[in-house]
Formats: sequence, structure tokens, C-alpha cells
Amino acid sequence: MDPPKGLLAAGVPRDRSVAAAHGRFSRGQAVVELALVLPFVLLVTLGVVDVARLFSAYVALNDGVREAALFAGDGDGYTKWCAIPPADVIACPAESAGHEFPNPDNIAYQIQFDAVGLDPARVTMVAPVCVPDPCGGTGSVTVVVSYRFALVTPILSQVLGDGVTITASTTAKVLP
Repeated sequence: MDPPKGLLAAGVPRDRSVAAAHGRFSRGQAVVELALVLPFVLLVTLGVVDVARLFSAYVALNDGVREAALFAGDGDGYTKWCAIPPADVIACPAESAGHEFPNPDNIAYQIQFDAVGLDPARVTMVAPVCVPDPCGGTGSVTVVVSYRFALVTPILSQVLGDGVTITASTTAKVLP
């Protein structure tokens, strides 16, 4: 004897069994869609994190350079570029001979101290420039520093190479 129309053998309505089967297929479809979309979502999230880290490094570098320029503009601070080796953590210009002073009495230390969160080994300082040269009471001194920022996002790292170079410069008036 056949079950009545609209019912399965166990007395379960036919529509219910179709809905149950559809739910199982629907769940499988959701897992496949998640597997396809998740890598892109993670990549975008890591990209946003990299941009936030880059902005934070830019702000920290600008803070360090601003304080270094203020130090350089105070009296004869513009002549005190780097630390005496081996205390020199920040890479100084090649022509820094004669401009090395103990920490904390130098421009490089001011950058290192105020650029919080940056790896000092990735910071490179350019020789401070005085206008007019030599610096005097009416002159100004410019401090320029570069930082090599390492990215964590794999695709951005492949596109941009080793990382991104951030450069900051500040000019301060030389005070007597």
C-alpha cells in the first residue's frame, strides 16, 4: 500500500524532508563560501593593520625628529650629531667624525629616545644642515631622518619589496 500523497512512509510530510535536505546542502554551501572569502578578509585585515602600524611609525619618527631639531637648535647642539661608538645605535652620516658626543648629549640619542616603538637599527640620520653655514644666532638647522618600515602583509611585502622607507625632517631656529 502506498502512503497517502504528501506524506513519506514514516508519516513525515514530504515538504519537511525536502527542507531538511536543503538545510544540509545550505550549510555545506556556507562552509565553501567561507573558505573562499576568508583569505581575502584576512588579507584586507592585515593590510589595515600594516597601514595603522605605518602611520604609528610615521608619528613616532616625526616626534623624534622634532625633538632632535629642537636639541640641535639649542646653542651648539647642531655640532653634536651622534653617540660615541659603541653606544651609537642609530646609523649616523659618514662625515660624522668630530661630531660624536656621549649619550644623551647628541642628536641621534634625542631621536632614539623620542621615537618610541621604532627599531633604532632601522633609523638612518642625514647630516644636519645649517642655513647659513656655519650656524649662528639667526640661522636654522634641519634634521632629516629615514626609517625602514617592515611590512607584515605577505602580498604587500612582495609588491613593495623589503618594506617602506619613511622620511621625516624638521627645521628649527638656532638659539644662541
